[in-house]
Amino acid sequence: MRKILLSILILSAYSVVGITQTSEGERTVKRIPFITGEDNWYYKVENDEATITGAGSGEMPSELNGYPVRKVASFRDPRTITIANTVTSIENNAFEWCFNLTKISVDPDSTTYSSEGGVLFDKFKTTLIACPARKEGSYIIPSSVTRIEVNAFAHCSSLTSIAIPNSVTRIGDSAFSNCTGLTTLTIPNSVTSIGDKSFYNCTNLASVSIGSGATNIGANAFAHCSSLTSIAIPNSVTSIGEKAFESCANLTSISIGSNVTNIGRNALASCPALTSVTLADGLPEIGASWFMNLPIINIVIPPSVKSISGNAFGFCINLTSITIPNSVTSISSSAFSGCDKLPKETLDQIKQKEPKY
Repeated sequence: MRKILLSILILSAYSVVGITQTSEGERTVKRIPFITGEDNWYYKVENDEATITGAGSGEMPSELNGYPVRKVASFRDPRTITIANTVTSIENNAFEWCFNLTKISVDPDSTTYSSEGGVLFDKFKTTLIACPARKEGSYIIPSSVTRIEVNAFAHCSSLTSIAIPNSVTRIGDSAFSNCTGLTTLTIPNSVTSIGDKSFYNCTNLASVSIGSGATNIGANAFAHCSSLTSIAIPNSVTSIGEKAFESCANLTSISIGSNVTNIGRNALASCPALTSVTLADGLPEIGASWFMNLPIINIVIPPSVKSISGNAFGFCINLTSITIPNSVTSISSSAFSGCDKLPKETLDQIKQKEPKY
Protein backbone atom coordinates (compact mmCIF):
# COMPACT_ATOMS: atom_id res chain seq x y z
CA MET A 1 0.00 0.00 0.00
CA ARG A 2 2.84 2.42 0.90
CA LYS A 3 4.52 1.68 -2.44
CA ILE A 4 1.29 2.48 -4.27
CA LEU A 5 0.94 5.80 -2.42
CA LEU A 6 4.57 6.71 -3.20
CA SER A 7 4.02 5.96 -6.88
CA ILE A 8 0.95 8.19 -6.93
CA LEU A 9 2.89 11.06 -5.32
CA ILE A 10 5.74 10.76 -7.83
CA LEU A 11 3.33 10.73 -10.76
CA SER A 12 1.45 13.74 -9.45
CA ALA A 13 4.71 15.74 -9.24
CA TYR A 14 5.17 15.27 -12.98
CA SER A 15 1.51 15.54 -13.89
CA VAL A 16 0.28 17.89 -16.60
CA VAL A 17 -2.21 20.44 -15.34
CA GLY A 18 -4.78 22.07 -17.63
CA ILE A 19 -4.29 20.43 -21.02
CA THR A 20 -6.58 22.02 -23.62
CA GLN A 21 -7.12 21.32 -27.30
CA THR A 22 -7.30 24.25 -29.75
CA SER A 23 -9.38 24.25 -32.93
CA GLU A 24 -6.18 23.66 -34.88
CA GLY A 25 -5.44 20.58 -32.79
CA GLU A 26 -2.52 22.16 -30.92
CA ARG A 27 -2.00 21.33 -27.27
CA THR A 28 -1.76 24.17 -24.78
CA VAL A 29 -0.41 23.40 -21.33
CA LYS A 30 -0.37 25.99 -18.55
CA ARG A 31 1.41 26.09 -15.19
CA ILE A 32 2.87 22.61 -15.10
CA PRO A 33 5.22 21.83 -12.20
CA PHE A 34 8.26 19.87 -13.30
CA ILE A 35 10.64 18.78 -10.54
CA THR A 36 14.36 18.77 -11.33
CA GLY A 37 16.54 18.29 -8.28
CA GLU A 38 15.36 20.87 -5.71
CA ASP A 39 14.10 23.33 -8.30
CA ASN A 40 10.55 23.87 -9.50
CA TRP A 41 10.06 24.82 -13.15
CA TYR A 42 6.83 26.12 -14.61
CA TYR A 43 6.07 26.29 -18.30
CA LYS A 44 3.41 26.35 -20.98
CA VAL A 45 3.41 24.55 -24.31
CA GLU A 46 2.52 26.08 -27.63
CA ASN A 47 3.17 24.44 -30.99
CA ASP A 48 4.93 21.60 -29.19
CA GLU A 49 7.53 23.97 -27.71
CA ALA A 50 7.94 24.90 -24.04
CA THR A 51 8.02 28.45 -22.72
CA ILE A 52 9.39 28.94 -19.20
CA THR A 53 6.91 30.93 -17.09
CA GLY A 54 8.56 30.53 -13.70
CA ALA A 55 11.55 28.88 -12.12
CA GLY A 56 13.68 28.39 -9.06
CA SER A 57 17.47 28.51 -9.43
CA GLY A 58 20.03 26.55 -11.33
CA GLU A 59 20.58 25.09 -14.75
CA MET A 60 17.60 25.36 -17.05
CA PRO A 61 16.66 22.06 -18.70
CA SER A 62 16.71 22.02 -22.49
CA GLU A 63 13.63 19.84 -22.47
CA LEU A 64 10.56 19.58 -20.22
CA ASN A 65 8.29 16.57 -20.37
CA GLY A 66 9.49 15.89 -23.89
CA TYR A 67 9.05 19.46 -25.14
CA PRO A 68 12.13 21.50 -26.17
CA VAL A 69 12.53 24.73 -24.19
CA ARG A 70 12.55 27.60 -26.71
CA LYS A 71 11.34 30.69 -24.87
CA VAL A 72 11.54 32.36 -21.47
CA ALA A 73 8.64 34.55 -20.35
CA SER A 74 9.52 35.07 -16.69
CA PHE A 75 11.35 33.67 -13.68
CA ARG A 76 10.36 33.29 -10.05
CA ASP A 77 13.18 35.15 -8.29
CA PRO A 78 16.11 32.75 -8.85
CA ARG A 79 19.53 33.26 -7.23
CA THR A 80 21.44 32.05 -10.29
CA ILE A 81 20.28 30.85 -13.66
CA THR A 82 21.86 29.11 -16.66
CA ILE A 83 20.07 29.63 -19.96
CA ALA A 84 19.68 26.40 -21.95
CA ASN A 85 21.23 26.19 -25.41
CA THR A 86 17.80 25.49 -26.91
CA VAL A 87 16.39 28.90 -25.91
CA THR A 88 15.95 31.34 -28.80
CA SER A 89 13.73 34.01 -27.21
CA ILE A 90 13.70 35.80 -23.83
CA GLU A 91 11.01 38.38 -23.09
CA ASN A 92 12.08 41.88 -22.02
CA ASN A 93 10.57 41.61 -18.55
CA ALA A 94 11.74 38.05 -17.83
CA PHE A 95 14.15 39.20 -15.09
CA GLU A 96 12.17 42.26 -13.94
CA TRP A 97 11.27 40.91 -10.49
CA CYS A 98 14.37 38.78 -9.88
CA PHE A 99 15.56 40.89 -6.94
CA ASN A 100 17.93 38.21 -5.57
CA LEU A 101 19.59 37.24 -8.85
CA THR A 102 23.40 37.27 -8.60
CA LYS A 103 24.51 35.65 -11.85
CA ILE A 104 23.18 34.78 -15.31
CA SER A 105 25.05 32.10 -17.23
CA VAL A 106 24.47 30.65 -20.70
CA ASP A 107 25.14 27.17 -22.01
CA PRO A 108 28.28 27.57 -24.18
CA ASP A 109 26.58 25.73 -27.02
CA SER A 110 23.91 28.44 -27.37
CA THR A 111 23.80 30.11 -30.77
CA THR A 112 21.53 32.93 -29.54
CA TYR A 113 22.86 34.16 -26.18
CA SER A 114 26.09 34.64 -24.24
CA SER A 115 27.17 35.87 -20.83
CA GLU A 116 30.15 37.69 -19.40
CA GLY A 117 30.68 38.57 -15.76
CA GLY A 118 27.24 37.20 -14.93
CA VAL A 119 25.53 39.60 -17.38
CA LEU A 120 23.35 38.37 -20.25
CA PHE A 121 23.99 39.43 -23.88
CA ASP A 122 23.02 38.31 -27.33
CA LYS A 123 25.49 35.90 -28.92
CA PHE A 124 27.79 38.57 -30.32
CA LYS A 125 27.52 40.94 -27.33
CA THR A 126 25.97 43.78 -29.31
CA THR A 127 22.84 43.89 -27.12
CA LEU A 128 23.03 43.93 -23.33
CA ILE A 129 19.88 42.08 -22.22
CA ALA A 130 19.99 41.77 -18.44
CA CYS A 131 22.26 42.49 -15.49
CA PRO A 132 21.48 40.56 -12.28
CA ALA A 133 19.86 42.76 -9.63
CA ARG A 134 22.39 41.83 -6.96
CA LYS A 135 25.44 42.90 -8.97
CA GLU A 136 27.53 45.31 -6.91
CA GLY A 137 30.06 48.13 -7.33
CA SER A 138 31.17 49.50 -10.68
CA TYR A 139 30.37 48.05 -14.07
CA ILE A 140 31.86 48.86 -17.48
CA ILE A 141 29.63 47.94 -20.41
CA PRO A 142 31.68 46.19 -23.15
CA SER A 143 32.56 48.34 -26.16
CA SER A 144 30.85 45.84 -28.50
CA VAL A 145 27.41 46.83 -27.14
CA THR A 146 25.23 49.06 -29.33
CA ARG A 147 21.90 48.63 -27.52
CA ILE A 148 20.91 48.45 -23.86
CA GLU A 149 17.69 46.47 -23.72
CA VAL A 150 14.44 47.19 -21.90
CA ASN A 151 14.81 46.66 -18.11
CA ALA A 152 18.47 45.66 -18.58
CA PHE A 153 19.68 47.18 -15.28
CA ALA A 154 16.30 47.62 -13.58
CA HIS A 155 16.51 47.36 -9.77
CA CYS A 156 20.33 47.01 -9.76
CA SER A 157 20.38 49.09 -6.58
CA SER A 158 23.89 48.01 -5.51
CA LEU A 159 25.63 49.29 -8.62
CA THR A 160 27.35 52.57 -7.79
CA SER A 161 28.84 53.32 -11.21
CA ILE A 162 28.05 52.30 -14.80
CA ALA A 163 30.25 53.29 -17.76
CA ILE A 164 28.39 53.45 -21.07
CA PRO A 165 30.73 53.18 -24.10
CA ASN A 166 30.39 55.42 -27.17
CA SER A 167 29.30 52.38 -29.18
CA VAL A 168 25.82 52.46 -27.59
CA THR A 169 23.14 54.14 -29.71
CA ARG A 170 19.93 53.25 -27.86
CA ILE A 171 18.93 53.03 -24.20
CA GLY A 172 15.73 51.00 -23.82
CA ASP A 173 12.67 51.71 -21.70
CA SER A 174 13.30 51.33 -17.94
CA ALA A 175 16.87 50.27 -18.71
CA PHE A 176 18.28 51.80 -15.49
CA SER A 177 15.08 52.32 -13.50
CA ASN A 178 15.44 52.04 -9.73
CA CYS A 179 19.25 52.02 -9.84
CA THR A 180 19.28 53.84 -6.54
CA GLY A 181 23.05 53.45 -6.02
CA LEU A 182 24.03 55.52 -9.05
CA THR A 183 25.23 59.05 -8.28
CA THR A 184 26.65 60.25 -11.61
CA LEU A 185 26.16 59.21 -15.20
CA THR A 186 27.52 60.16 -18.61
CA ILE A 187 25.43 59.38 -21.67
CA PRO A 188 27.85 59.38 -24.63
CA ASN A 189 27.36 61.30 -27.87
CA SER A 190 26.63 58.04 -29.70
CA VAL A 191 23.27 57.60 -27.94
CA THR A 192 20.37 58.88 -30.05
CA SER A 193 17.40 57.63 -28.05
CA ILE A 194 16.74 57.66 -24.29
CA GLY A 195 13.73 55.43 -23.61
CA ASP A 196 10.67 55.89 -21.41
CA LYS A 197 11.46 55.53 -17.68
CA SER A 198 15.08 54.81 -18.60
CA PHE A 199 16.40 56.36 -15.34
CA TYR A 200 13.14 56.43 -13.39
CA ASN A 201 13.51 56.64 -9.60
CA CYS A 202 17.31 56.75 -9.56
CA THR A 203 16.98 58.64 -6.31
CA ASN A 204 20.70 59.27 -5.69
CA LEU A 205 21.55 60.34 -9.23
CA ALA A 206 22.86 63.87 -8.69
CA SER A 207 24.60 64.52 -12.00
CA VAL A 208 23.75 63.51 -15.58
CA SER A 209 25.53 64.52 -18.77
CA ILE A 210 23.46 63.96 -21.91
CA GLY A 211 25.55 63.61 -25.07
CA SER A 212 25.13 65.72 -28.20
CA GLY A 213 23.68 62.85 -30.25
CA ALA A 214 20.42 62.41 -28.32
CA THR A 215 17.29 63.33 -30.29
CA ASN A 216 14.56 62.33 -27.87
CA ILE A 217 14.12 61.91 -24.12
CA GLY A 218 11.30 59.51 -23.31
CA ALA A 219 8.34 59.89 -20.98
CA ASN A 220 9.28 59.65 -17.29
CA ALA A 221 12.92 59.22 -18.34
CA PHE A 222 14.32 60.98 -15.25
CA ALA A 223 11.16 61.19 -13.15
CA HIS A 224 11.66 60.90 -9.37
CA CYS A 225 15.43 61.44 -9.66
CA SER A 226 15.17 63.41 -6.45
CA SER A 227 18.91 64.18 -6.10
CA LEU A 228 19.30 65.69 -9.58
CA THR A 229 20.15 69.40 -9.26
CA SER A 230 20.63 70.57 -12.84
CA ILE A 231 20.26 69.28 -16.38
CA ALA A 232 21.36 70.53 -19.80
CA ILE A 233 19.30 69.43 -22.80
CA PRO A 234 21.62 69.46 -25.84
CA ASN A 235 20.72 71.14 -29.13
CA SER A 236 20.30 67.72 -30.78
CA VAL A 237 17.16 66.94 -28.75
CA THR A 238 13.86 67.62 -30.50
CA SER A 239 11.40 66.00 -28.09
CA ILE A 240 11.08 65.69 -24.31
CA GLY A 241 8.42 63.22 -23.21
CA GLU A 242 5.58 63.59 -20.72
CA LYS A 243 6.69 63.70 -17.07
CA ALA A 244 10.32 63.35 -18.19
CA PHE A 245 11.58 65.21 -15.11
CA GLU A 246 8.53 64.98 -12.89
CA SER A 247 9.16 65.03 -9.12
CA CYS A 248 12.85 65.91 -9.39
CA ALA A 249 12.54 67.60 -6.01
CA ASN A 250 16.01 69.19 -5.95
CA LEU A 251 16.25 70.24 -9.60
CA THR A 252 17.10 73.95 -9.54
CA SER A 253 18.04 74.66 -13.16
CA ILE A 254 17.45 73.35 -16.66
CA SER A 255 18.68 74.58 -20.02
CA ILE A 256 16.65 73.79 -23.15
CA GLY A 257 18.46 73.25 -26.46
CA SER A 258 17.67 75.14 -29.64
CA ASN A 259 15.94 72.34 -31.55
CA VAL A 260 13.30 71.27 -29.05
CA THR A 261 9.90 71.28 -30.76
CA ASN A 262 7.92 69.30 -28.21
CA ILE A 263 7.85 69.16 -24.42
CA GLY A 264 5.25 66.71 -23.14
CA ARG A 265 2.59 67.39 -20.55
CA ASN A 266 3.90 67.69 -16.98
CA ALA A 267 7.49 67.20 -18.14
CA LEU A 268 8.66 69.44 -15.28
CA ALA A 269 5.76 68.95 -12.88
CA SER A 270 6.38 68.81 -9.12
CA CYS A 271 9.85 70.35 -9.35
CA PRO A 272 9.49 72.81 -6.44
CA ALA A 273 13.11 74.03 -6.55
CA LEU A 274 13.26 74.74 -10.30
CA THR A 275 13.78 78.50 -10.35
CA SER A 276 16.03 78.77 -13.41
CA VAL A 277 15.11 77.94 -17.01
CA THR A 278 17.51 78.89 -19.80
CA LEU A 279 16.32 78.83 -23.40
CA ALA A 280 18.89 78.50 -26.20
CA ASP A 281 18.97 80.93 -29.10
CA GLY A 282 17.62 79.14 -32.15
CA LEU A 283 14.46 77.93 -30.43
CA PRO A 284 11.63 78.86 -32.86
CA GLU A 285 8.68 78.80 -30.46
CA ILE A 286 7.59 78.03 -26.91
CA GLY A 287 4.85 75.41 -26.86
CA ALA A 288 1.66 75.07 -24.86
CA SER A 289 2.09 74.46 -21.12
CA TRP A 290 5.84 73.88 -21.44
CA PHE A 291 6.74 75.71 -18.23
CA MET A 292 3.38 75.86 -16.50
CA ASN A 293 3.30 76.05 -12.69
CA LEU A 294 7.07 76.37 -12.29
CA PRO A 295 8.56 78.51 -9.48
CA ILE A 296 10.78 80.43 -11.92
CA ILE A 297 11.50 84.08 -11.05
CA ASN A 298 12.70 85.45 -14.38
CA ILE A 299 12.97 84.29 -17.97
CA VAL A 300 14.75 85.58 -21.05
CA ILE A 301 13.10 84.69 -24.36
CA PRO A 302 15.77 84.24 -27.07
CA PRO A 303 15.56 86.38 -30.25
CA SER A 304 14.82 83.32 -32.39
CA VAL A 305 11.38 82.79 -30.80
CA LYS A 306 8.40 83.94 -32.89
CA SER A 307 5.44 82.66 -30.84
CA ILE A 308 4.48 81.73 -27.28
CA SER A 309 1.58 79.30 -26.92
CA GLY A 310 -1.24 78.92 -24.40
CA ASN A 311 -0.24 78.50 -20.76
CA ALA A 312 3.42 78.33 -21.76
CA PHE A 313 4.21 80.08 -18.47
CA GLY A 314 0.76 79.77 -16.97
CA PHE A 315 0.53 80.17 -13.19
CA CYS A 316 4.24 80.74 -12.68
CA ILE A 317 3.23 82.73 -9.64
CA ASN A 318 6.79 83.76 -8.71
CA LEU A 319 7.62 85.16 -12.15
CA THR A 320 8.55 88.83 -11.74
CA SER A 321 10.63 89.51 -14.84
CA ILE A 322 10.49 88.45 -18.48
CA THR A 323 12.42 89.71 -21.50
CA ILE A 324 10.45 89.46 -24.75
CA PRO A 325 12.39 90.22 -27.96
CA ASN A 326 10.94 91.95 -31.02
CA SER A 327 11.07 88.64 -32.88
CA VAL A 328 7.99 87.47 -30.95
CA THR A 329 4.93 88.35 -33.03
CA SER A 330 2.30 86.16 -31.37
CA ILE A 331 1.53 85.47 -27.70
CA SER A 332 -1.48 83.44 -26.65
CA SER A 333 -3.88 85.24 -24.35
CA SER A 334 -3.32 82.48 -21.77
CA ALA A 335 0.46 82.26 -22.15
CA PHE A 336 1.05 84.11 -18.87
CA SER A 337 -2.24 83.42 -17.07
CA GLY A 338 -1.90 83.68 -13.32
CA CYS A 339 1.52 85.38 -13.48
CA ASP A 340 0.27 88.11 -11.17
CA LYS A 341 3.70 89.39 -10.10
CA LEU A 342 4.66 90.61 -13.58
CA PRO A 343 4.85 94.41 -13.74
CA LYS A 344 2.16 96.34 -15.60
CA GLU A 345 4.48 97.46 -18.42
CA THR A 346 5.35 93.80 -19.16
CA LEU A 347 1.68 92.80 -19.15
CA ASP A 348 0.96 95.67 -21.56
CA GLN A 349 3.74 94.44 -23.87
CA ILE A 350 2.25 90.95 -23.81
CA LYS A 351 -1.23 92.31 -24.50
CA GLN A 352 -0.01 94.04 -27.65
CA LYS A 353 1.18 90.73 -29.09
CA GLU A 354 -1.97 88.78 -28.29
CA PRO A 355 -4.22 87.86 -31.25
CA LYS A 356 -6.87 90.39 -32.17
CA TYR A 357 -10.38 89.07 -32.73
